[in-house]
Amino acid sequence: MNIAVGMTVCLVLLTCTGTALGQFEPNDDFGSRAVLDPSVRTVSDSLTAGAPGGGPDTTLGAFTAAGSLIEYNDDGSPYGDGYASALYDVSVNADGSIRLKVSGAQDYDFDGSDDYWGTPHEQAGPYDLYVTVFDSGDVQIGSHALNGTLTAGGVLSHTLSGYGYGASDYFQALIDNTPGGAEDRMDWMTFTGLSAGAHFEARTVAVAGQFDTVLGWFDNDGVVIEYDDDGAGGLFSRIGGTVPGDGKLNLTVTGYADFLFQGDHSQSGNYTLELLLPPGGDANLDGMVDGLDYNTWSLNYLMEEMLWIEGDFNDDGVIDGLDYNLWSLNYHYGYPEGAAVPEPVTAVLLVPAGLMAALRRRRRGAREVRP
Repeated sequence: MNIAVGMTVCLVLLTCTGTALGQFEPNDDFGSRAVLDPSVRTVSDSLTAGAPGGGPDTTLGAFTAAGSLIEYNDDGSPYGDGYASALYDVSVNADGSIRLKVSGAQDYDFDGSDDYWGTPHEQAGPYDLYVTVFDSGDVQIGSHALNGTLTAGGVLSHTLSGYGYGASDYFQALIDNTPGGAEDRMDWMTFTGLSAGAHFEARTVAVAGQFDTVLGWFDNDGVVIEYDDDGAGGLFSRIGGTVPGDGKLNLTVTGYADFLFQGDHSQSGNYTLELLLPPGGDANLDGMVDGLDYNTWSLNYLMEEMLWIEGDFNDDGVIDGLDYNLWSLNYHYGYPEGAAVPEPVTAVLLVPAGLMAALRRRRRGAREVRP
């Protein structure tokens, strides 16, 4: 896969064993998110604070092979200072070409003039232009890093042809109007190959310095499902939930307090994002089910609005006998045969009296404990 030239930081993908798999940039928005191999469960990267202003205020347009304007955009890019342009999901021309023009703000007919004032636009300065191409199955098939320097009243053209693209393919084009600045402000990624309906725990940890993260979970339309600031303790974030039916999770890491996920934050530093798929009953997320997890369940029994890590193993928000069932079914999970297993606080499980009464009332042969 081609890597965009000029990016200051690259996303490093690690398997559960820590083997580096590759680099994906840019991946600073939902459309350019990195789609990870099913073996990947840990991602490490460093993010930088949002860049200050000062770049040219651009307008970006896509054109047919005959020169007709297809569509344009003013300030849609996640890169730069908020005044850079972006195009998403634009079809490749019938001749396999991608034809783009860059001009200044409010030049929507790309003649070099500000359409509002009727005078040449005043925007000037360098920019980088990242073009990513996908086939009809949403598989990335090309990546191109272009650049230019805009002058007042000027319009620059960029043409990609001869790469074997077809009319069924589509592309996105993102401008960074502060090249060399702090453009790697967010990481968007999709974990794949997960078991639908399984519980997941995603959490960030810092590997150097103090990086205050915000973690987001998004649906396949890019709409936020949940976000978290400090749920993993300290400056770190945590989201838990159920894997969707397609076995994919769309997650985003950004900095505090970018709760709109626009890259607007002042945080810089390194982080690691861990995706865990714990067995039922594993409250402390160590991959094993034992008395330590039972203790957590017992301490929070009958509590509501609780989390998996507090003993809610079926994600219904209540800690009850259904969660105990899951713990009991998986007790000793993760331990080799004959290994010492941490036991609950006493040799006999201290099941609350209400639950014990329910157990006694159950008809003979029943297999499930109900609260």
